[in-house]
Amino acid sequence: MPDFLTTHKFWIVDRHSTSLILSQGETGIVEPIEMKYFPMRAAYVSSDLFHSNTLSSAETFLEGRHYDLLVKVPSAYDSPVQTALVFRRIGDQDINYAVNGRLFHGIKSTCYSVAMPAQNNIWETDISHGKNGAFLVGGRGTSRLWRVVNTEVDYAGRLNFTLTPIMLPNGLPSVNFTAVLDPVIRGEMEKHWSDVEDCLIRNRYYQLVTASKNVVESLLYYVLLDNSIIQIGANKDLAELLGRLKKILEDPQTESRLPFGYLDYHLMSKMRILHGSTHVGRVVASGNVIRYEMALTVVHDLIEVMRSAGLVPTP
Repeated sequence: MPDFLTTHKFWIVDRHSTSLILSQGETGIVEPIEMKYFPMRAAYVSSDLFHSNTLSSAETFLEGRHYDLLVKVPSAYDSPVQTALVFRRIGDQDINYAVNGRLFHGIKSTCYSVAMPAQNNIWETDISHGKNGAFLVGGRGTSRLWRVVNTEVDYAGRLNFTLTPIMLPNGLPSVNFTAVLDPVIRGEMEKHWSDVEDCLIRNRYYQLVTASKNVVESLLYYVLLDNSIIQIGANKDLAELLGRLKKILEDPQTESRLPFGYLDYHLMSKMRILHGSTHVGRVVASGNVIRYEMALTVVHDLIEVMRSAGLVPTP
């Protein structure tokens, strides 16, 4: 019985309320595929056009009839990294096939063929320029975007895509900024949070670190200002603000005065340090380049700090 790990082409036949997925077996007869893995609707989103309009177009594409199919297969990587094969829709065909020895002739089907190199597929330009596009898999929403981090060609000449989720596994939380009473600071925080969302969707991980740092800088400034620890017009530099926070936490008389604890202090300090590493001078001097995976952890940190401040609900 054929399966997705060995096939180059398969057909889908709708029979009453059942969809059969068929491929050519070792005997040359078209028969049902062994369903260890399941194909998902997929649409590619180019790195050069990685914005809301393109995402909307991909979502619309998935809801039509001409979507591609993506099959996640066993991976050498740990979760959430996945390996996948992509099958392009070729078109409608009449086929002959067999099920349990019973033959069916001239049945309407939809044919899909596996993606291989040098087929002028939409992602090949990105691959040739070392850019990372993404696949929208299964349905609408940025939480279903999977970034292409690598491609390899297997023994059968098929492209194997290594994918990692662009959004956090549970998606970004709903943030309520109404607790920030100062309208100017609230507006700044909302803008920086919007930048976080945008950078996460567009895979701009250096800017993601900067946007996250800007959110906590504005938040810490507001909390210190609201508790009369600093005055209007005080320096908004995160390093100086963290110095103020550290003094409060080190004093037993004031350590419970603010919503932040030592964990929040260290998470915000990490953002400040990583933000410094986005500057070219620091990168050249240290030789350390921020990896995408490290940048993604900053979003987790940011959410924890915002939760301490009451802007994100506790799960």
